[in-house]
Amino acid sequence: MSNHLRAWAKLLFVTLAWRNALSRTLSVGVNICPGRFPSNPLGKPSPFDVVRDLDASWVRIGFRADEDSGLVSNETFAFYDGVASGMISAGAKVLFLLDYSTQPNVPWGSSDEDTWTEYSASFAERVGMIASHYASLGIGANVAYEIWNEEDLEATYVPPSSYAGLLRAAHDAIKGADPAASPPVVIGGLASGDPGYVAEVVAAG
Repeated sequence: MSNHLRAWAKLLFVTLAWRNALSRTLSVGVNICPGRFPSNPLGKPSPFDVVRDLDASWVRIGFRADEDSGLVSNETFAFYDGVASGMISAGAKVLFLLDYSTQPNVPWGSSDEDTWTEYSASFAERVGMIASHYASLGIGANVAYEIWNEEDLEATYVPPSSYAGLLRAAHDAIKGADPAASPPVVIGGLASGDPGYVAEVVAAG
């Protein structure tokens, strides 16, 4: 092949690669804290405004237990049901963040595996209940679940081996609670962005 033909072949390859990349649908997501709307200077945004103005395909919502009792009550569900259904009706899917605000009494600072295993069991029971609830409402296909937030940050740290167990227990509970939709379960976002933490989680199984 001549240099001229090689140049044209390379140009064609690059052009096709870019066209393929640009044809993919990009998903835009936004994080909201619905429980803090009263302190938002802009007030309580309409779900349609959030989805339309930001062209959001996903809305991330932290699911918090009752601050006083630490429980997830009918009132808790009623609140989040309204927020989630509003976002789904507006055309977005919901990513529920399930973490220390969802199931309190976290053994912060502990490196004891048995202690974390016990907590992971209670955490899995709660997130399974949440997934079962949204399955019963028929919106499981429009919901995904993120397990923990900034698990590598000192203030919210979970040892990698303990996080592996927590993630596994939560994953199995959620999938078991909604086998029809089999909603996605994703790892919590990292504060550091250090892939070493994830590698340790994977190594722990």
